Amino acid sequence: MKKQTNTCNKSKSEDKCPKANLVSVSIASHCFCVLLLILCSSLSAMVRKLKFHEQKLLRKVDFVNWEAADNNLHEVKVMRRYHVQKREDYTMYNKLSREIRDTVRRLRDLDPRSRHRADLSAQFLDKLYGVGLIPTKWNLELCDKVNASSFCRRRLPVVMVRTGRSR
Repeated sequence: MKKQTNTCNKSKSEDKCPKANLVSVSIASHCFCVLLLILCSSLSAMVRKLKFHEQKLLRKVDFVNWEAADNNLHEVKVMRRYHVQKREDYTMYNKLSREIRDTVRRLRDLDPRSRHRADLSAQFLDKLYGVGLIPTKWNLELCDKVNASSFCRRRLPVVMVRTGRSR
């Protein structure tokens, strides 16, 4: 195996290079997976068959993306409820909803008597109402409640099921 060189241009006083850390972490996780497979294959004859409730619990564990499974119980629930199949879609919805909330906060920070604020707020509310993310276009408080679930509710399969056009 070739020795990897550090390509970062940092001084010696700073910590290790993030690229080197990333490579070492990925190599360590790969080695761990290989070791786990070897152990499992050698112990497979000695391990008893899992009971039904144990199998059911194991179905909920994602061994492929175990690093990303920190605190995402809500994310998994929303993805199951709205049948979102790609995690990237959900993260995109989260990002969009965060940007909407940030824009609303910036609009709210403007002078309340300003004509510019009123025009921008009306346009923004009209746009969100037209997309279907808020129920009415009367105040900016509704925009603060926009989240990834709001986007998921507007997906075509969900709308089709809710209107009774499909099962």
